[in-house]
Amino acid sequence: MRVQACRRVPVGPLFIRRPMAPAVASEHATWRDLRCLARGDNGVDGGRSRLRHLGARREQLLGEHVGCVQQIHDLLECVWPAALESAKQPFKSTTWVAAMSVIIGRDGGDFARTRRLGPARLERLVRVEVERRGKIRPCLRILQRLYAALSDLARVLAHRLGAFERIGWLIED
Repeated sequence: MRVQACRRVPVGPLFIRRPMAPAVASEHATWRDLRCLARGDNGVDGGRSRLRHLGARREQLLGEHVGCVQQIHDLLECVWPAALESAKQPFKSTTWVAAMSVIIGRDGGDFARTRRLGPARLERLVRVEVERRGKIRPCLRILQRLYAALSDLARVLAHRLGAFERIGWLIED
């Protein structure tokens, strides 16, 4: 949507928007993106303006969330691709995110330590994390696949600890 340059014209106690002629508008290029609002009651109440600001905040949060998901995906693709294959939509799965936070937070990405826990104890830890996140129970199929992925030693092992530290920070955010 193209915003035209405008000038404020007094009409009684209010100011209204009037489009400028193209020659005048080019002289006022700095005003092109500004919208002239009328003073007083112009149909914009507190509820509408609050919704506008809430929408802007929602858009900002969604942008940050998408950025975090892309960073986690890129990091895991390099250091532990089997984790991404353990669920069809890993970032939408509460079980997957909870299990990743347990594996990364508790063990710092030390897969041998996590494997020593065994599947039953890992399930209990993930169950607590899933309940903390507001869900009832974890998906055991995803948890079993993620536990099996712990034995995958593919990709760049040297960067694994640093990548897991960054992923832990992103999950906390």
